[in-house]
Amino acid sequence: MKPTSPRGLAEQAAHLERLMPEVARNLFALAPDNPALELPIGQLRVCAVLFDGPETLGALGERLGVSSSAVSQLADRLEKAGFVERVTESDDRRVRRLQLSEVGAEMMRNRRQERQARTAAALGRLCPETRAALLAHLEALLDASKHADSGGCRQDPVGVRLNS
Repeated sequence: MKPTSPRGLAEQAAHLERLMPEVARNLFALAPDNPALELPIGQLRVCAVLFDGPETLGALGERLGVSSSAVSQLADRLEKAGFVERVTESDDRRVRRLQLSEVGAEMMRNRRQERQARTAAALGRLCPETRAALLAHLEALLDASKHADSGGCRQDPVGVRLNS
């Protein structure tokens, strides 16, 4: 891709919109034998959320913005595949949480390690000053993006595979 120097804010936004998915695809590509590549997006989203820790089906549905029946179907499929398991709370047996099984946790750990290794290789091609500036600018962009008007938009499914 040939570097350009967009002038106006709208042109810069369009340029960034084109760059970010390409950068993410390059950095977050996985080995062809990685089992995460076989999961449908919805199931991968569930595993990505559960990588942070167990969740009730209700909380999971809220985080993902999907109905409880959709979460139940996703959980059933993932449980049948051996990636998640339902566990009962020790202090309240009525509360059941969904958590990654050891197989699911290992898959997500491998996914994260592959992505971090590819990112480290790319960052290693930059001088230390450029790396530091890049990370500082990305932090600033992240902060600014939290204040951008989302207009009630929901997460774009294309971004789902990019989340850890």
